[in-house]
Amino acid sequence: MKNQSIIIVFLGIVLLGGLAVWQILFLTKTQSLKQEVEEKQKSGILLESAISLRKLESLKPEIRENTTLKRELVDSILKENYSGFYGTVVWGFFNGEGDPIDSLNAEITTNTLAHSPFKICISCLTTIDVVDDTGESTVDEGFVLNQTPGQMMNIRGMDKKELKYLHVDFEKSEVDYKAYFLPILFLVGLIGLFAWLLRTNAKQTRLINQKDEFVNHLSHQFQTPLSSIKLSANLLTNKDVLNKDELVKIIQTESNRLENHIKTVLHWVKSDADRLQIQKKPIGVTHVIEQALKQMKPIFLENKATVRFIPPSEDLLIHADEGHLQLTLYNIWDNAIKHNEKPVSIVISCAASIGMVQIMSRDDGIGIQAAKTNLGYKGLGLAYIERIMKAHGGLMDLISGKDGLQVILNFPKYE
Repeated sequence: MKNQSIIIVFLGIVLLGGLAVWQILFLTKTQSLKQEVEEKQKSGILLESAISLRKLESLKPEIRENTTLKRELVDSILKENYSGFYGTVVWGFFNGEGDPIDSLNAEITTNTLAHSPFKICISCLTTIDVVDDTGESTVDEGFVLNQTPGQMMNIRGMDKKELKYLHVDFEKSEVDYKAYFLPILFLVGLIGLFAWLLRTNAKQTRLINQKDEFVNHLSHQFQTPLSSIKLSANLLTNKDVLNKDELVKIIQTESNRLENHIKTVLHWVKSDADRLQIQKKPIGVTHVIEQALKQMKPIFLENKATVRFIPPSEDLLIHADEGHLQLTLYNIWDNAIKHNEKPVSIVISCAASIGMVQIMSRDDGIGIQAAKTNLGYKGLGLAYIERIMKAHGGLMDLISGKDGLQVILNFPKYE
């Protein structure tokens, strides 16, 4: 059911993302069509402007000889006709070979203007003079014939250098990026949402796996001492049993172990709910270690574990919760015993470094897998230790090798 929900959400996001992409493509196509329409309009306006100029030259032949007047005339015609478009219009006259033959209306690279797609052959526009009844010329009502450059060259015997072209260029029209903002923002939001869903799903999957591991580990932790207590209690009901003292000792030992397991679980639940109660006070690490060893002595004896504590030359002080610290040490030593089939040897020592106090516990067991020698290992005991160390502002280091496992607890030194 959970996977189906994820698939449905994923398909919904893909659908919405597809709509956003379609909107972006549609806007891009619209911009492209708009530019094509503008180019056609500009070409049509250029022809109209050239016809207007040709008629005015026919009415006032002096315009052809007066460069300044002609420039002002061309400038005014183009500005008026292209007033509805963005940017400044630049223009110039070129011959058929692309060489400039008249001054330009603005400073622009001649090569750029020469290759403009907007050009028209002025020489190819021929006016027809119309005379009214009185014999007066009405050239403004006459016609302009548009011939090809090839026709002009054949009819008049002109060459390319004698042909006259009007070239026009425009500033690039601004792209309306605002129209893209919302679709792109929507698409980015969908990608972010999908990434968040994947992260949440991965986190939930990890939590489920941790829960399953926790339950399995917890079952084993409680099953073993309960089985020992039950078996010993059943044997004690038999009046003929000779080793009653030994059975009572087993019950006491396993009861202590079970009690510590329960404490660990309760502390873990509290810490997981952010209700972990830490009551720090200045304590000596030697005292805490000795008390923890005394509490664990029955378990060490039962499992034939060899334990050696090397106290520091001077007692080291830390600011910590004594109860939690003892339970932390218990979990370290209990893990060393239960994860090894043969009796283990445990060496405990302390050391001081710059601003820190280290409690080191080394065993000669099989160690743990390399993948679990980081702080992400969430076994019941080590997960509890990690949380306690974090609450004390310290760190736990795990060093695993062929010679066994070393657990190093780093506490801030109490000054």
